[in-house]
Amino acid sequence: MTTTAKLYDAFWTSFMTSELLPSELLGHPKGFVHRGAGKPTPYLDFSKRYPFGFRPTAVISARDDHLRAQLSCERAGRDIAEKLGQLRPSRGASCDPYLHYFSSASNGKVELVWQGASVRDPNMWPYHHTWLIRSMELIVTLIVPALRELESNEL
Repeated sequence: MTTTAKLYDAFWTSFMTSELLPSELLGHPKGFVHRGAGKPTPYLDFSKRYPFGFRPTAVISARDDHLRAQLSCERAGRDIAEKLGQLRPSRGASCDPYLHYFSSASNGKVELVWQGASVRDPNMWPYHHTWLIRSMELIVTLIVPALRELESNEL
């Protein structure tokens, strides 16, 4: 197992013990995404599902030294992520300038990013865990009402 894979495994193992979990808005940590033999696992999905397949996802990047709190979806919802970016349901919220709306051929997401997070420092991990959980909850609180409205308009 690579050094990065060991770091991610230790980070997520520690993350799963957070007293903030499970969260009513996120559900339980569901499991690692893109798990491969000895490969680093930067993503952790949660069990809660929202309209168009959106789900809370936590991301760590040792290479870029950042954390990402996301509400993400697969292909089925990627056009919805683009619509959310146009609607900006977070407008007026203090975090709005920091929310990124992203849509690609394979997925869509709304995310907050903590750049320069010192992810290799285990002493920072409790702060990282709290930030990831609270940031995902904030995104869910701001974005899910708009998802539900878009869903009801499509019915």
